[in-house]
Amino acid sequence: MLRACSRPRIGARAVSHVLPNSGSSAIASFGLTRRTITGSPTISATDSLPSSPRASGAHLPSSNELPWMKQFKETLQRYESPSLTNLASIAKSPDSDDIGKSVRVQGSLGNVRNVSGKMTFVPLSDGATTIQLISLRDNSPDSHKILKAARANTPVEVVGTLQWKNVKPTKDGKQVPPREYELLINSIQPLNDFPADILLGEDATYGPELRHLQIRFDESLKRRLIFRSEVLKGIRTALPDFHEVETPILFKSTPEGAREFLVPSRTTGHAYALPQSPQQYKQVLMASGINRYFQVARCFRDEDLRADRQPEFTQLDMEMAFTNADGVMKRMESFIVDMWKLRQKLWAGSDRDVPSAPFIRMTYDNAMRFHGVDKPDLRIKDLTYRVESIVPDNLKSMITSLEDPIVDIFKINLNCSPRQVGAFVKTIMDSPEMRPFHDNPDGGPGVFIYDPMKPLEGLAAFGHEGLESIRSFYGAGVEEPASSEEQAIVDRILADTNELSAGVPSPGIETNTWFAPSTREPLEQGDLIILQARPRGVKLSGGSTPLGRLRTHIYKSAIAADLIDPDPS
Repeated sequence: MLRACSRPRIGARAVSHVLPNSGSSAIASFGLTRRTITGSPTISATDSLPSSPRASGAHLPSSNELPWMKQFKETLQRYESPSLTNLASIAKSPDSDDIGKSVRVQGSLGNVRNVSGKMTFVPLSDGATTIQLISLRDNSPDSHKILKAARANTPVEVVGTLQWKNVKPTKDGKQVPPREYELLINSIQPLNDFPADILLGEDATYGPELRHLQIRFDESLKRRLIFRSEVLKGIRTALPDFHEVETPILFKSTPEGAREFLVPSRTTGHAYALPQSPQQYKQVLMASGINRYFQVARCFRDEDLRADRQPEFTQLDMEMAFTNADGVMKRMESFIVDMWKLRQKLWAGSDRDVPSAPFIRMTYDNAMRFHGVDKPDLRIKDLTYRVESIVPDNLKSMITSLEDPIVDIFKINLNCSPRQVGAFVKTIMDSPEMRPFHDNPDGGPGVFIYDPMKPLEGLAAFGHEGLESIRSFYGAGVEEPASSEEQAIVDRILADTNELSAGVPSPGIETNTWFAPSTREPLEQGDLIILQARPRGVKLSGGSTPLGRLRTHIYKSAIAADLIDPDPS
């Protein structure tokens, strides 16, 4: 047995390990004290043992002890001075008082830059902060040799001396005071080897099957992960009046419109369902008196991929009690303003271009009537209108087999000649994405290109009267007041689009409520005009109309083809 140490030490503890040694047992003893932790010299473990092995009845470790035990012993008793320092704490607030201070840091090496045989520079990064290392052969020959042989991305531990990083004078010769540290290497120790079979360089790309390398070398991916983390922190900060409640993942089946993922249980014939959303849980919380709830919730839906959906996704789930629609919208407006400020600060570097509350509000009917979708992109300036009152019957029969159809129109100006517009139309009409529009049972789209150099300006299918009506509707009142005939056409088309009966006044416009502009841009050479029929008497629903989806597709395709300048807003 190992007896108590001859000199008691505060915080000391004995660690014993039995080793096989020529049929007998040898006991290795190690002393780990507060002095070791604080960086003071460590007293040898053998000093704490009785001076005579016979007095303790134990055999001290012999010279042929196992190598791994010797290494373990050295690790425990290693005297580290200075203590390990975080790179961020060094770079956070540079101070002249720290110049000449010895520090110990860890991180991954960047690309080595050899200025000469005697001087080498290399960045050291821990993933969040980077500091420049400088190695001088005359200062530490062994460290200089190790550094020059190390591959980029090798994790290392460095002990060095802080000094100011040189700053080049300005163009007018003024010397700018230094603001960053660099670290003069005194010693360096590789913590691991970076595999030689991993390709490095700007041309090296890695797919999702090597996710760790993909994230490591793709700065945009890494930046998005960090940005997402900061947004989650911001959500919790921006909702101080809400309670965050974590709801269960394993629950019973509660169909909510999509197919569920099932998780088998140990009980035969029984399974759990992964939640499509925490809908039932938050209703229970409202009934329980938790009147304001939020959760960054994981949701699972076994459905086809969409732009805003995948089998597993995260959503900010919220619920409020004792409020109305206006109260919910006002609270969400202030929340979105806070989050947009955070987004601009983190991603754009400033909090400019932040929207102000209250936001412009758009009714569902107006979104569907003038944009064709319930989530309209306001960057698409040209709207959709009902024009069946000015479209001749023979043209209606060319685009649909419906009796007395509703005909919607949409035009978009492309920054090119009619010939280039024609080539663009042929490309998108032959693409696989257009198949759902061609297979529409109500009829495919009618496509026209406005060209004043052609007969009837390229709109021969409209006839003379139809062409004049289209020209009157687009551009009426822009350059000069509209005539009575033009105004009558405009009023009839807007009344049809708003689905107002004749003689019934339009509803009053509230403050911050979106409404269609009173004027429209006149027809210009190269304008692309689309007609689409739909049945009468069918309420606008489903989130979009055929022309609304086609309008969005054409807009995105035109941007991709450099025919429209993208709107960064």
